[in-house]
Amino acid sequence: MNRLVKETVLAAVQVALVRNMRRFVRPVLVLVCLGYLVVFIAFLNYTYKTNRDTSNPTSFVVKSTPSFSKLERLIASNQSDALNLEVVRILQYWKRIDSSSLKRVHWSSEQNSKFLTFEPDSGGFNNIRMNFETILAMAWVLNRTLVLPPRMQLYLLHKPSELTDYFDPVDLLNNPFLNVITMDQFLERRSLNLSYPKTDYVKYSEFIPLFDWFRTHSCSPTWDMHAKCLNALEGSEDAVPSSDLAGFELKAFCQKRRVVDFKPCLDSEIIHFPSNKHGNVRLFGNWFTFIHFSNHELFVHTALFLKRYVHYRPDIVQVAARIVTELLMESQGHYYAIHARFGDFQFSRARVPPAIVINRVAPLFPEKNRIVYISTDEKNQTRLAPFQQAFKVRMLSDYKHIIGSHERRIYGMIEQLVCSFAQVFVGAESSTFSAYITRLRFFLSKEIPIDSQIYLSTIDYTLEKNLNRTFASDNWINGKWHGALWSREFDFAWV
Repeated sequence: MNRLVKETVLAAVQVALVRNMRRFVRPVLVLVCLGYLVVFIAFLNYTYKTNRDTSNPTSFVVKSTPSFSKLERLIASNQSDALNLEVVRILQYWKRIDSSSLKRVHWSSEQNSKFLTFEPDSGGFNNIRMNFETILAMAWVLNRTLVLPPRMQLYLLHKPSELTDYFDPVDLLNNPFLNVITMDQFLERRSLNLSYPKTDYVKYSEFIPLFDWFRTHSCSPTWDMHAKCLNALEGSEDAVPSSDLAGFELKAFCQKRRVVDFKPCLDSEIIHFPSNKHGNVRLFGNWFTFIHFSNHELFVHTALFLKRYVHYRPDIVQVAARIVTELLMESQGHYYAIHARFGDFQFSRARVPPAIVINRVAPLFPEKNRIVYISTDEKNQTRLAPFQQAFKVRMLSDYKHIIGSHERRIYGMIEQLVCSFAQVFVGAESSTFSAYITRLRFFLSKEIPIDSQIYLSTIDYTLEKNLNRTFASDNWINGKWHGALWSREFDFAWV
């Protein structure tokens, strides 16, 4: 009897223990899981901090590359001549493109005997550059011979010039993929008795008779990139009912812009794009925000063609490389750069006073006694005094011994290349000058560990939420960018 009672009591105790265990096991398991989660997060945080470049707390970048290691060795051993050669090599990003990988993905496999002509944009140089890239992209897509405009006065470039005064004429005119000729060559080929002024210091108005002939003897689309977008392959044998380079459907790509295409002009011997001096017509913006490609391969090879064959002249690169070399030697490999634009800039929001810029960018420039290259159009040194007080400032005027007799009209291109090599670059919002620097920096970041993020002086980086803010992937298609498409670069086009 006693034995039966003991067994009954023991069984009751066991049942009670099991019930209580079930009540407590679940919370214990939850606590264990939470513990593992905390450990995992701590591990990720440690890994992030370990791999983050401590001299640049705003980006997750490769700490070193073979090219940068070589730069460091040359700087440490004070080999300035060898360093200069290495800087030139790195700046010549186009030479690292395998031309044999480029293919013609055109409407015709044979060289087209038809022409594409144009008038330069009436804005500053980087507006002219973007217009030229768009024209080249359309000539590439259509496989038409591109005719360069004659030497003429271009805005803010001080004296008459032509595009080959800035872009390497050897690569541009002798590339094996697209026929590019001068205006004289076109007139000779067509046996046309058209004349235009060939002396210095002539006004744009003196070219009106020449351009009037093109407007009346060609198909001349009146396209404005802000109001229209181009369906590049409409009506061609390459058109496919698929999405373009990053899954952007035509409707999403163009949004509120009206879709246009080449169909009305395909049979015309000459397609001519007039200047924006003639009504509401302007190809002002980046080609990849205007031209929609349904053929992904065509987009890639268009981007590679422009990257490989449209770049600054070797003499411009050589001058910039010598300045970069001196900056690297003085800063022991790490200098910074700011584009501070005040002069002719019509966007008041982007004209940020130096004292405010200094405070906003402090987290981006962590090194003490840092050397900062200031690219500016400000002539009043008193206004720039805050920069001088906060940083070891270097400007283009500090390198007159390098600039020498080079013409003033190439100063902007030299400064873009100098800024492209900086550890961190802070640009001016809505500036096409700054925007092109961000593209160049992305190209160079494949060789050296610079921070290729887009930083703007209108953003306060002392706020934690802005420290890791990136603009490179924000675009109008995914709804993250609501500004003007001409004012910046988008990384999906940086092939």
